[in-house]
Amino acid sequence: STLHCAQNLERTSVTCRGHNDPHHCILDQLDLYMFKLKEDDDACWQAYNSGTFFLFYNFSPFVQRKGKALVAPKLKTAEIKRLLQKFQKSEKMIEESVLVGCSEECTPYFALDLVTESRGLVF
Repeated sequence: STLHCAQNLERTSVTCRGHNDPHHCILDQLDLYMFKLKEDDDACWQAYNSGTFFLFYNFSPFVQRKGKALVAPKLKTAEIKRLLQKFQKSEKMIEESVLVGCSEECTPYFALDLVTESRGLVF
């Protein structure tokens, strides 16, 4: 199945049945999209290609200074692949990223930690 996500997605509420509190289980299309990405490996794999990645080093985010602020750079999949190639690492490492959110425009956000205890230093 192909995953489609419209730009400028309207937020449409869907109420869950069986709850006394109508606010208890209200989902919108973005929530449903996130749920699909979390539950469907094929959809998540497809989302890697359109997603945005935030890099971490041992659970600490990579940041860069912009003026007086520190911001976490957003990297596209192609940039992550180039970075992995540069350091002679497998693109399979992308599969270790974690889905952390989704923008209003339905762009999935992934976190990729470049260090794990089991692997040691990656870069």
